[in-house]
Amino acid sequence: MKFTHNKIWTAMLAGAVLSFIPSVIWAEEVKTEIKNEIKEDKEALKSAWKEVREEGQEAREEEKTLRKQIEEAVQAGDKAKAKELRSQLKALHKKHLEEMKSNKKEVRGARKELNQDRKEKWQEKMKNKREKRK
Repeated sequence: MKFTHNKIWTAMLAGAVLSFIPSVIWAEEVKTEIKNEIKEDKEALKSAWKEVREEGQEAREEEKTLRKQIEEAVQAGDKAKAKELRSQLKALHKKHLEEMKSNKKEVRGARKELNQDRKEKWQEKMKNKREKRK
């Protein structure tokens, strides 16, 4: 999940190159693009969190099944199988933790991206207010 600011940079470059376009129109375009980007980032963030939760639920179910198998092996008296299943559970749990950390790190990056877009929107809004006062 990578989010880029290509649209904003393209809009800024186009505004600089096409200097005959009034700055008010350009500012409105950037404002609209930032709004759209914020909306896209919000939706991506929601879907990313949903995906993380679903993966977590799947991981819990998988570990639960393995724990049940361990319990059945212990009740049957098969110590070797129980020991093997415990080592599998330990490895699986470690793998799931790493995946969860990685997923959460990606989501945090997406949240930072969203906050940066919001900050840019706010700065643009304040800049426009200052210009209107003059």
